[in-house]
Amino acid sequence: MPRFTQESVIATGKKTRAQVFGEPSTVNGKPTRDGGYQLRQLDELLKAHSLVTRLVIVDAQTAEADIRRDLIDNLNRPGDVVIVNYQRAAVGQSGGGHISPLAAYDATTDSVLILDVNPSHYPWVWMPVSTLIKGMRTRDVSENRGYILVQGR
Repeated sequence: MPRFTQESVIATGKKTRAQVFGEPSTVNGKPTRDGGYQLRQLDELLKAHSLVTRLVIVDAQTAEADIRRDLIDNLNRPGDVVIVNYQRAAVGQSGGGHISPLAAYDATTDSVLILDVNPSHYPWVWMPVSTLIKGMRTRDVSENRGYILVQGR
């Protein structure tokens, strides 16, 4: 398995390192700042590294039961990963849009464990699935947020 670093991962993506870290770019002739990754951009980056993924954009028509089933099924398969993109403010947290992996599902509370990638500011948290879905049904720059199901190798 190849060794991944910040440099090797970003070098394979469509966004430059400077754009990832907030350098303005031009979209439809207008200057815009789009630091980090939107979910679709992250999905493209994962595929560029030969990972098998399924991107799900969560909108008003996406059934909550289907989302819950996807998350639980993926978390039950060893080696698989779920990455979620949600709006922090929509779930009662401070901050804006955020991407983090899930680690577990608890059926008793119908909650998922979010392994926040910024633990010095946001601790890992158990969040009800319905609350997470509310946070995913929000608009990002060009489309709603959602999740990526990544198959293990």
